[in-house]
Amino acid sequence: MFHLRTCAAKLRPLTASQTVKTFSQNRPAAARTFGQIRCYTAPVAAEPFLSGTSSNYVEEMYYAWLENPKSVHKSWDIFFRNTNAGAPPGTAYQSPLPLSPGSLSAVARAGPLVEAQPNVDKLVEDHLAVQSLIRAYQIRGHHVAQLDPLGILDADLDSSVPADIISSTDKLGFYGLDESDLDKVFHLPTTTFIGGQESALPLREIIRRLEMAYCQHIGVEFMFINDLEQCQWIRQKFETPGVMQFTNEEKRTLLARLVRSTRFEEFLQRKWSSEKRFGLEGCEVLIPALKTIIDKSSENGVDYVIMGMPHRGRLNVLANVIRKELEQIFCQFDSKLEAADEGSGDVKYHLGMYHRRINRVTDRNITLSLVANPSHLEAADPVVMGKTKAEQFYCGDTEGKKVMSILLHGDAAFAGQGIVYETFHLSDLPSYTTHGTVHVVVNNQIGFTTDPRMARSSPYPTDVARVVNAPIFHVNSDDPEAVMYVCKVAAEWRSTFHKDVVVDLVCYRRNGHNEMDEPMFTQPLMYKQIRKQKPVLQKYAELLVSQGVVNQPEYEEEISKYDKICEEAFARSKDEKILHIKHWLDSPWPGFFTLDGQPRSMTCPSTGLTEDILTHIGNVASSVPVEDFTIHGGLSRILKTRGELVKNRTVDWALAEYMAFGSLLKEGIHIRLSGQDVERGTFSHRHHVLHDQNVDKRTCIPMNHLWPNQAPYTVCNSSLSEYGVLGFELGFAMASPNALVLWEAQFGDFHNTAQCIIDQFICPGQAKWVRQNGIVLLLPHGMEGMGPEHSSARPERFLQMCNDDPDVLPDLKEANFDINQLYDCNWVVVNCSTPGNFFHVLRRQILLPFRKPLIIFTPKSLLRHPEARSNFDEMLPGTHFQRVIPEDGPAAQNPGNVKRLLFCTGKEEISKYDKICEEAFARSKDEKILHIKHWLDSPWPGFFTLDGQPRSMTCPSTGLTEDILTHIGNVASSVPVEDFTIHGGLSRILKTRGELVKNRTVDWALAEYMAFGSLLKEGIHIRLSGQDVERGTFSHRHHVLHDQNVDKRTCIPMNHLWPNQAPYTVCNSSLSEYGVLGFELGFAMASPNALVLWEAQFGDFHNTAQCIIDQFICPGQAKWVRQNGIVLLLPHGMEGMGPEHSSARPERFLQMCNDDPDVLPDLKEANFDINQLYDCNWVVVNCSTPGNFFHVLRRQILLPFRKPLIIFTPKSLLRHPEARSNFDEMLPGTHFQRVIPEDGPAAQNPGNVKRLLFCTGKVYYDLTRERKARDMVEQVAITRIEQLSPFPFDLLLQEVQKYPSAELAWCQEEHKNQGYYDYVKPRLRTTISRAKPVWYAGRDPAAAPATGNKKTHLTELQRLLDTAFDLDAFKNFS
Repeated sequence: MFHLRTCAAKLRPLTASQTVKTFSQNRPAAARTFGQIRCYTAPVAAEPFLSGTSSNYVEEMYYAWLENPKSVHKSWDIFFRNTNAGAPPGTAYQSPLPLSPGSLSAVARAGPLVEAQPNVDKLVEDHLAVQSLIRAYQIRGHHVAQLDPLGILDADLDSSVPADIISSTDKLGFYGLDESDLDKVFHLPTTTFIGGQESALPLREIIRRLEMAYCQHIGVEFMFINDLEQCQWIRQKFETPGVMQFTNEEKRTLLARLVRSTRFEEFLQRKWSSEKRFGLEGCEVLIPALKTIIDKSSENGVDYVIMGMPHRGRLNVLANVIRKELEQIFCQFDSKLEAADEGSGDVKYHLGMYHRRINRVTDRNITLSLVANPSHLEAADPVVMGKTKAEQFYCGDTEGKKVMSILLHGDAAFAGQGIVYETFHLSDLPSYTTHGTVHVVVNNQIGFTTDPRMARSSPYPTDVARVVNAPIFHVNSDDPEAVMYVCKVAAEWRSTFHKDVVVDLVCYRRNGHNEMDEPMFTQPLMYKQIRKQKPVLQKYAELLVSQGVVNQPEYEEEISKYDKICEEAFARSKDEKILHIKHWLDSPWPGFFTLDGQPRSMTCPSTGLTEDILTHIGNVASSVPVEDFTIHGGLSRILKTRGELVKNRTVDWALAEYMAFGSLLKEGIHIRLSGQDVERGTFSHRHHVLHDQNVDKRTCIPMNHLWPNQAPYTVCNSSLSEYGVLGFELGFAMASPNALVLWEAQFGDFHNTAQCIIDQFICPGQAKWVRQNGIVLLLPHGMEGMGPEHSSARPERFLQMCNDDPDVLPDLKEANFDINQLYDCNWVVVNCSTPGNFFHVLRRQILLPFRKPLIIFTPKSLLRHPEARSNFDEMLPGTHFQRVIPEDGPAAQNPGNVKRLLFCTGKEEISKYDKICEEAFARSKDEKILHIKHWLDSPWPGFFTLDGQPRSMTCPSTGLTEDILTHIGNVASSVPVEDFTIHGGLSRILKTRGELVKNRTVDWALAEYMAFGSLLKEGIHIRLSGQDVERGTFSHRHHVLHDQNVDKRTCIPMNHLWPNQAPYTVCNSSLSEYGVLGFELGFAMASPNALVLWEAQFGDFHNTAQCIIDQFICPGQAKWVRQNGIVLLLPHGMEGMGPEHSSARPERFLQMCNDDPDVLPDLKEANFDINQLYDCNWVVVNCSTPGNFFHVLRRQILLPFRKPLIIFTPKSLLRHPEARSNFDEMLPGTHFQRVIPEDGPAAQNPGNVKRLLFCTGKVYYDLTRERKARDMVEQVAITRIEQLSPFPFDLLLQEVQKYPSAELAWCQEEHKNQGYYDYVKPRLRTTISRAKPVWYAGRDPAAAPATGNKKTHLTELQRLLDTAFDLDAFKNFS
């Protein structure tokens, strides 16, 4: 009777009376399951002969009876008939009559207790129905699990109950069963473990046990896994009765860990209530959860755990999991703490840590490393994976038994950010697998302010993990024991199957996004419940006290004990005066540096090699080092050519790389080359992996056959991911300085989809985290006539991020000048023109006594260019990398006769290439004209003239009448619907707005409101999208009001402005920049009569959408004759909040502008300003007043054409009392001011002005305050450049001419190699015909956008102001 499905299959086709369906039936959210019971306590009554070995005999009898009832004894026939009719086993059985002369006739007269014919169909259908019911709970039970600790949300965003889950007895009909079947006993299939030692259970008990396993505080998703063994393993872990049991000692340990987690946050809140710390309140169970995973993994043999996580709860993890000294954490809150390390440092909730300690549970050594991270929440995921892979590689851990990774995620980021998907798809690739990662999702059930229903399309935030068959364990975080059990199972899963697993901690966030944020504005119902929610520590302590596990004094003693530890550490922290970021290093390199972290020398030996070594490597590179291996004929010719080169003592690019790699392998340096198609090489030049043409998948890597006992060479084609793979390789390079790790882009411009890794990790990594890294980026680059894509690796972008000062000449006589230069830089950028130099720079990367990232722009056509060759003589001992290759021809013999000295880099335009181009040009004369506009994908009928030109070249005034301004302001400061209760704090905000309107004044939020509202009146649809745009990241916008008494009832006042107005769409997006910006760009393509805006949560987040900016927005019109008026709002400003979120990288946008800094346009041209706008590729502005912000938004629509508009929006200015505009600046006749000139005393007496400062944006307010404090209002004039591109040559010329005696200086708060200086200076010099120097007042060049130390930030600002107002500051440079 165990295998009814098999039996039924033998007898007849399956014809169940009712097909089980999987649709859901809508029902109220309450009472989604049967009542909760914590323990299995109801054993089934079973007949003795139905258990043990007898069951096999009974089963055989049953099979025989099914085929022929007469083939069994009459008593068995009666038994099976009774059972089939529904009688329980004890009643169905009748003892045989004693053998006597009349017994045979008595047996003949005996009949069944229940008069019925054998009902085989009913029996089989009922058992199949029960099997389907069990399977339904295994598949969909998690949908009704009680996961939300608040009891108000459904973790799967769906309050309905699946139709096949038995939430009430009437649902039994779905399976063809009814209430009378509840006490019928059914044999259990082999695909469930709910029976424990019992093989049959009544239906009522089956349902109850399924409820217990799948519908309580744990929801298990696993039935999508296509491996039966893995599914059975999970079933056994969660279905076996009584499986979730804890000893009293385990409960006390759990309580103690909860005490530490909770009291740590409470201590920080008491001491620094106004500081951002991104606390763990609402998910305090995370700390014991992580410790449980680590404990169980340690028990299973793991001795190194590498972790990555976002900022929420990071300080708590550092303190209570990694065991960072508490005083080192507490001193970080001291704003007067000085930074000791060179570089910017970083804020406390981004720092990492490395620590080796004893695990107290297993009494084994465990090493813990928490990798430092930027604010790009999931960007550290592949970095952690790469570091884990490297540590496994170096310790020979081929199965992941010694080293593992744990990744923590937020729910919105896990669902929204594509890097999560990219990282998952590395998890099972041979050269990238780390043999399983435990993912822990801190599921706050909310983003910053974004509701989950607006943040993801999937039921759960964890659904992305299904793509790699990772089981997902959802658990209610207010049930600590359930959390601990799930974490144990997760660790065991990873140890058993070496695959990824996800633990979804469904919790809540007791505070807002940070401790200063008010969440009630947008989530009133949730936070009303949170205010009433008892903390999990209190709940669990009360439970243990009631169970007698601990008593109240013991619990209170545990609390006071940890409080005392915190207080003592706080006292010690006051002695800390200097911050050492190196104490927070996440990847130390023992023995590589001196004890104080310095290089052991400042010299580099020759990178040349003996001829024997070069020849040997060349011979291996041109041969097949294994027998019976057939290579392709074309490859044979390539290898033959290589051999001829070696004979001629010559190398091409591929051979030079081979020799650099091969020699380093001989010296014990592991080499790892990764990227798309690197094994063969994108341009089919490398061929480091040979493929047997006769044996499928048989390969050979000659590089691994060079020397006995050489280091291994790893070359691996990657997945089609740049972001994930570059992050992975960066992490791999972190693990050891004695490895050459290279990532090659398929084409150089592909690196921009990994721009976040470059910007946030590689460029500033040492400056922020004192973490050196020697990763090498190989970026194919060269203008080969192949179009806009794949031509440029954007070298300007890398050079712009270099931290050297172009205006300062270093000491050229310094000893080891070249090595010191390398040591001081943030990365090294090279563009080699010879294979020999390429060989040397690769070897130098390892032979240097320190590590710096190396960016190499590699060639394409030069790979096979007959003149791009190097002789062995250039690579012998004593040779080295040539930073500059001087002229060595006739010109060098007679330098006095040279009329011009040309400097260049990389690919030379030689005669052969010129000839090819000339021939192509001659052929092109036969071609007809190509009209790209005939290929236009998004025409705008009626907007342009028939020939595609603007209908005019003028722009009307962007001002409005006072009545319109007042009306919009009144709506913006009110609630336009009745019976709608808003939050008290929001009432005060709206009241303040109303007072501003009465005073004929606007702040930033009102200016935006008036621009939008007026355009809606004019029929222009407006769409504003981005993360948390409805409220605004800085809680300034509030375009969506939330009723505090009715859940999910909202109001958008902007849609109540005018009758028949255009619609206003404002929508919080998912936590994706790449996807959402691309979406909004597409939306903006459809019509010119809409204002489509995308706002980054912080300006620097745009770099995860860099590909959309680089490939679509910036060059879209040039490539495809497709205009687009999308607006990017990028919050920007140096507010002392650390390297993240400070800079929107304006230098990057300005660098991509298509104007020429050395050409002064015709300033007398009619409509000069409009023509400038028409000719540019995009418009870049940085407004300093709300009024100008209002005008530039309106101008975007009133212009007769469309250009992308990049606006660097403020943060602190949003509420700055001086950042206000009067209605008079917005009335009819007014317009956007490209330049705002000085209008104070200095303008009244321009002849007395000694210095004219140019600036843009927020720094203007710092300058005016300082000027007033120094009483220099008549000596220093300040002019604001509001529109940076197109550059306002005409207006700035007027300003310079107005102050004939004034020095000119550019002032910015950004670092010198960032911000606007490199764009403004040459154009300003062109404006004045280079008659005067343009001085600089600002921060020095740096790798990171800002410092992480508050005191350093203020010191830098003061130095900036001192330079700006010291009239003698530039005398020594004149």
